[in-house]
Amino acid sequence: MQDITVGNSQVIRDWNLGGIFKLIHKLGPISRKELAESTGYSAATVSNHVKTLIKEGFVIETEKGNSTGGRKPVYLTVNPNKGYIFSIDIEVNKVKIVMFNLKLNLVMKSIIPILDKSNSDKVFDQIFVEIDKMMEEKKLKSDDILGMGIAVPGLIDKDNGILEFAPNLGWRKINILKILGL
Repeated sequence: MQDITVGNSQVIRDWNLGGIFKLIHKLGPISRKELAESTGYSAATVSNHVKTLIKEGFVIETEKGNSTGGRKPVYLTVNPNKGYIFSIDIEVNKVKIVMFNLKLNLVMKSIIPILDKSNSDKVFDQIFVEIDKMMEEKKLKSDDILGMGIAVPGLIDKDNGILEFAPNLGWRKINILKILGL
């Protein structure tokens, strides 16, 4: 039997808000009218969601377009400095850490050698120290970080956030979610 997700008005609003944000990210700069045409939502729905995204700082208005007989359209784009995302790639002998802005443009990259791969705690300590350095260099606070993705060479129990076995690192049963404080 197929799982069915039942949503109340707030869930549906959040889905619509997310969909509009994704379109602005993908197609921006884009006007409200173009968003309404792309989504099939009413102009009022698009306008309300865009107002929310602007108020929360995720979207900004850019230049005005050319009029086709009415008001000049105001184009929308993602605010690249609203938040940042880290990508962490743990390899056998090194860790690659990349910071992206909200537009997914590379902001910083760091490659650090793994000093003691047999000790996962020490490796994660190295990673956190390097992330702190990167954040300090860009003058970021923890609230500025919207997400983090970690790639590890091994078998993962993704439902529980546990690295079951990473043969090249010699790691077993590492609770990554716990290490990240999640």
